[in-house]
Amino acid sequence: YISTDNYLSGQLAAKRMATTLNNTGNVVIFRIVKDSASTESRAQGFIDYLQKNSPDIKIIGDIYAGGSRGKVLHNASDYLTKISSTHHIDGIFAVNESATDGVLRALRNMGIAGKVKLVGFDYTDYLLQGLENKDVDSLIIQDPRRMGYLSIKAAVEAIKNTPIKEKIIFTETKLVTKDNYKTPEIITLMHVN
Repeated sequence: YISTDNYLSGQLAAKRMATTLNNTGNVVIFRIVKDSASTESRAQGFIDYLQKNSPDIKIIGDIYAGGSRGKVLHNASDYLTKISSTHHIDGIFAVNESATDGVLRALRNMGIAGKVKLVGFDYTDYLLQGLENKDVDSLIIQDPRRMGYLSIKAAVEAIKNTPIKEKIIFTETKLVTKDNYKTPEIITLMHVN
């Protein structure tokens, strides 16, 4: 089994959020659908890190917003409108690309993009443009090239009947910010020309 370490990726997102918010504030988590193992792990890593390391950051919402950009946009808009009448929102963690995209669109429609710190997961041109404009604070990105390489390597070993040493292999994620997204390391990771 070869995968991103989603729990540690959620912790990386939480560490960034804690640093960005100086360990205090109100945050909301936008998930996609229940029982999505990878995104549930990311959210749990985020929650556990904040509870242990930044107890003055309060999670004031933990929302399942749907599995598509459109559903997330609609549900995030509704939720953020309701909760902002009673709470100040300092940060949002979105657990995958469609959640990040939908939340960014909702924040832009509400005129608060960049004012609320958005830490998202994965990337698209739209999200990178949000990073450039400071509407997105940061993105956690995976290493699909490494996952593919390790998968092919494991398949070749299986064909050769070579015993597999590790049953589970996790790959790293990287924190991408406006300051580093144009560096050679990140460009190579994203395969952006």
